[in-house]
Amino acid sequence: MQKTKPLINLADVEFDDIENNGLYTSRRATISDLIGARKLGYNLTELPPGKAQCPFHNHHGAD
Repeated sequence: MQKTKPLINLADVEFDDIENNGLYTSRRATISDLIGARKLGYNLTELPPGKAQCPFHNHHGAD
């Protein structure tokens, strides 16, 4: 028996983090649990045309 992979329709995810701050305007949905991820975090970020999600930055302690 072949093990199935979890699938989600991205059109159906619920956006739970909404930012409306001028240039930095976005909606984000956490999808890790929906796809069965246990060690990595996944999210879907939607940006309106001409907007940015956040200022340029990096995460020194992340792979």
